[in-house]
Amino acid sequence: MDIETYAQSIHFYADDVPPFLIRTLGTRQWTSFFDVGCGDGSLLNALKIRKILNSDKKVFAADLSQTRIERVKAIDSSYQCFVSPADDLKAIETGSIDFVVSTQVIEHVPDDEKMAAELARVLKPGGTLFLSTVYKKWYGWYFYRCNGKWTLDPTHLREYADETRLYEFMKKNGLQLESQEKHLFKFPAVDFVLKRIGVGTDVYKHRLLRRVRKLQVPIVGYYDWQMVWKKPR
Repeated sequence: MDIETYAQSIHFYADDVPPFLIRTLGTRQWTSFFDVGCGDGSLLNALKIRKILNSDKKVFAADLSQTRIERVKAIDSSYQCFVSPADDLKAIETGSIDFVVSTQVIEHVPDDEKMAAELARVLKPGGTLFLSTVYKKWYGWYFYRCNGKWTLDPTHLREYADETRLYEFMKKNGLQLESQEKHLFKFPAVDFVLKRIGVGTDVYKHRLLRRVRKLQVPIVGYYDWQMVWKKPR
């Protein structure tokens, strides 16, 4: 699927931030933050609302879609945004970022080993990587198909069924696993309706809709696998 066609499927601006990420950010010293595969900027928007990305923080964002990068720039014009694949972050200097985040991206890229190397490269010694991806149990099923397989998203090139492959890539690039969590995927039921009627990214400014969004549907067999990796000094 063409990336700009895929970009028409918006990410709603809600206040969703993984609690694991919030806890991790609160225990680190950092001034530079890089969202790799930022999409429409829903995570950046939520962190800004929570005043975690204050004016003293330098924020970088990269996505393959120009359309989505323009949406991110609208959140905050001070963010340094790049149209770039997640496995080729050449606009970012080696060892320049304190805290790198990539949520639900690595399952989309053609070369996950190369992306792992790039994430490690841009991190400063002592820096932190928060990485999340899809973890699929053998009984997991969803109605999209990609490369002949049932997948959670029509653009997923892989869905990890064990930890071995990703662990090997990270450790090969000198990263150390600090902690991890897996949470059953749940999607707000109302999102399906709102996307069908074509509402904008900021629909959840309405208090009632924010409350309705708390009604979520679990997807059996699919987990949000969240990891914190450290680059040794």
